[in-house]
Amino acid sequence: MLKKIIIILIILCSLLLFEFKFLGNFSKYFELAGIGIMLLTSIFYAIYDNSFRFSYNFSLFILIILFSLPFSMIIANFYHNQSIGESLFSQRSIYYYFLYFTLHQLKTKPKDLEKIIIILALVYVALYLLQFFLYPREIFNTVIHKDRKTIRIAITGLSYMVVAYFIVLQAFLRHNRLKYLVLYITFLIIIILLGSRFLLLSITSITLFILVVEKKIKSKIAIYLLIALGGVFLYIAFDNIFQEFVFATKETRETGFENIRIKAAKYFLSKFFPTKLSYIFGNGASSAHSELSTRLDFLGIKYGYYLSDIGIIGNYVNYGVIFILGVFGIIYNSLRIKIQSEYNYIKYFFILNALTIITGGGFAQTDFIVTAIITIYMLDVSHHFKNIVEISYSSIGQTKPTESETKMDEFM
Repeated sequence: MLKKIIIILIILCSLLLFEFKFLGNFSKYFELAGIGIMLLTSIFYAIYDNSFRFSYNFSLFILIILFSLPFSMIIANFYHNQSIGESLFSQRSIYYYFLYFTLHQLKTKPKDLEKIIIILALVYVALYLLQFFLYPREIFNTVIHKDRKTIRIAITGLSYMVVAYFIVLQAFLRHNRLKYLVLYITFLIIIILLGSRFLLLSITSITLFILVVEKKIKSKIAIYLLIALGGVFLYIAFDNIFQEFVFATKETRETGFENIRIKAAKYFLSKFFPTKLSYIFGNGASSAHSELSTRLDFLGIKYGYYLSDIGIIGNYVNYGVIFILGVFGIIYNSLRIKIQSEYNYIKYFFILNALTIITGGGFAQTDFIVTAIITIYMLDVSHHFKNIVEISYSSIGQTKPTESETKMDEFM
């Protein structure tokens, strides 16, 4: 129970307690508190716990990401007049990559983490709908505005709902239980309300891929019919939103308005870097009121150029090539590692991140980092038990048991 409490506290701190407006700027201190809890836990277990550890299959890539920080801080100091102290504070979200090692020390069961993810997803849904119906009154200290006949609400915690979406989708296809279908439809409705065409297209594509992989629908005709019926249902339910999607796409072709992201990417890649070294090591994470932050604010106000709009390119501008190599390493390893099939939903989550990496860039955002770390830890655990089953049964020539027969309790 204590392990679960520690993880929940770290997660809530990483979510900045959902940035409720009444918390004001105090929410950033919760983020620091989460780092403190994480580090104290790791130190305690390093001293007093010498028990078995699972293999750290992602440690190299985590260390590469952390290794990028000192170099970007130096660039920020020498070329943007941002002090080392300011950089240490402004890049605090990246420190949550240390959670990977903390989870390995805690050895929390993946099924417990699944429950936590689904609960957080439901909390996210409840908070999103609350803000949706209360608008224009704002209860969160985040970006909220009306666009394309829907309300854009950037509450922290979306990544947990996306993982939960794949969890319940896979569970429904395998067990055919109504509760999973209800949860799936609930999460899908929120994804549509978010108003992101690229996210909706990517998730829809992966969902169709899952239907084929899970082999629940073997007939191509049935798949096409299901797609058509599902499309008709969604269009009827969310007619206004889909009309705005079409209008926005047409407007983009005719006016090039949304090419602002391309313009921003071109600018940052060609004119923002002060020296050739910064193309390798990045420019550092901007601190409030620093010279670097002032310049970024000017570009956003005057031209509409925001690093947050250009995904992984924005991460590259901040932290450089080394950081990006670590991110690509995590994505690649998450897709190639052998795991039990019941955790395939994690691979679907990382496929989505690979598809949306240009517009997403969550690998430098605290809530996403924690979600990603939790899922790759689960991959490590699943990989361990899959290997135990394959090695033990191949050595004695018996038929491999079903994955549900693999016992984790003896190790955790």
